[in-house]
Amino acid sequence: ASPYINLGNCYKRMQKLDDAERCYREAMRLRQKNFDDKSEQFSTVLLNLGVVCAEQGRNEEAEKYYLETLELRIQMLGRNHWRVGNTYNNLAGCRRRLRDFAGAEEYIQQAIEILDEHPEQLCNVVDTLSRLREDEGKTEEALAAATRAREIQQGLPSPDLSEMATLFEREAALAERCGEEERARECRTRASEMRVALAAAPPADRDLTNLPESLKALEQHLASSLERVRALEHAI
Repeated sequence: ASPYINLGNCYKRMQKLDDAERCYREAMRLRQKNFDDKSEQFSTVLLNLGVVCAEQGRNEEAEKYYLETLELRIQMLGRNHWRVGNTYNNLAGCRRRLRDFAGAEEYIQQAIEILDEHPEQLCNVVDTLSRLREDEGKTEEALAAATRAREIQQGLPSPDLSEMATLFEREAALAERCGEEERARECRTRASEMRVALAAAPPADRDLTNLPESLKALEQHLASSLERVRALEHAI
């Protein structure tokens, strides 16, 4: 199952979502077949299936997987674990895209309560809050939340520069809508500087993976694993 999960992760990053879903479903089948459907690894498969469904606009199906993930993680990790908080954030995103703003708000507040002491995770929830406020037509509140998300990321010991650039760009767009032109220009300048720095950095410093090579290696590993399984089955 693990090689299938790794393959799915590679496909997902390459936006080959159908292939990613196929791999995650096979990993899920294998773990269920081996009575391993109550573990953290199984909850990760469910979460990834939810992400793939959400990225394809299948939000109700994604929500189903997220709820299963939430139930498993609460059982295994307790209600206050950061992974539970992240799952609430995933659920908030589904409710927001389904235009259930009250439901999204409830999930966001549960996530914030759990992740308040985990700034590396809290940044994502505050960004979700910003997008909810924007959908509600509350542009100034959306801008305030976007700024907070960017400041949280900026304050991390090792901030993600790519994420920082994205957050500055979002802040710029909202500032412009609020009539804050100078602030919008400053945010766009900062985002541009980070994009240039990332483009000039060596691949290792950009934290990028050579996905085609990784995918090839994973496929070879999976093929080898399947050959060993077939050999064992034949021997039995």
